Amino acid sequence: MNDRFAVRPLLVAAALCTIGGDEAVGGKILQETWENTYAVSEEVSLNVRCADGRIYIYGSESNEMQVTAVKRAFTQERLDALSLRVALERNRETGGETVTIETIIPPAPQGGLTQDRSGTVDWTIIVPQNCRVVKAELSNGEILIEGMRGAAVKATVGKGRLLARNCFSPTNLVVGRGGLDLFYNWWEEEPFTLEAQIEDGDLRVGLPEDASLHLNAVSTSGHIVNHFAEEEERNGSVPDLNTAIGKGAGAEFQLRTGTGNIRIDRAE
Repeated sequence: MNDRFAVRPLLVAAALCTIGGDEAVGGKILQETWENTYAVSEEVSLNVRCADGRIYIYGSESNEMQVTAVKRAFTQERLDALSLRVALERNRETGGETVTIETIIPPAPQGGLTQDRSGTVDWTIIVPQNCRVVKAELSNGEILIEGMRGAAVKATVGKGRLLARNCFSPTNLVVGRGGLDLFYNWWEEEPFTLEAQIEDGDLRVGLPEDASLHLNAVSTSGHIVNHFAEEEERNGSVPDLNTAIGKGAGAEFQLRTGTGNIRIDRAE
């Protein structure tokens, strides 16, 4: 192994500290919670992958990473089969770290209708706001990313919802089917880029009054409504839009939908 790196894998499937819920009689769900905190630098990078559940990533001003996982299933056997993996790799030359977080969900058992095929994991991850989110990937469920100002943010959801709030990093977001929402409660002058795409579903953007950006939006089979347009232009809708909002400087937004609409709103 290259001595520039120190790799610390943490297999935590058997180290769950809180157990809740009743036996799955009458549809009740079993639940287990695991959590840990890691000292990291501002140069930390994050990869997180999950099949079913939720991924919540929050930027903070602290140089530590707090990770919480909640497993849910209908039976204890299925709950025990859900494995969690957190691996931290340190680069001694740069002082940065790469953290990889994975949910390992075994295939659904074969058999009749009585076989338990349940199993979700919800991850809540608090990271330094300058963290690079290399990839947050979820097959089914919801991703929320909030308060990031690092080198990059990249996230994908196969089926479900993706929400980004007050992220001023270069950002790339993709949803297969579901919903994609982007909200900014305030605006920062530092330049950044946003690429957001959803194949089947609507894309909504909420911007403050002082937002300043260049917007390029295209909907293949839907419409675009821009509430920053002049009053006489708001009643109509178009399939593509290339315009400036505010001063038109600082940020570049590229929005794409396949089957779905794009809506640009003024934040309340």
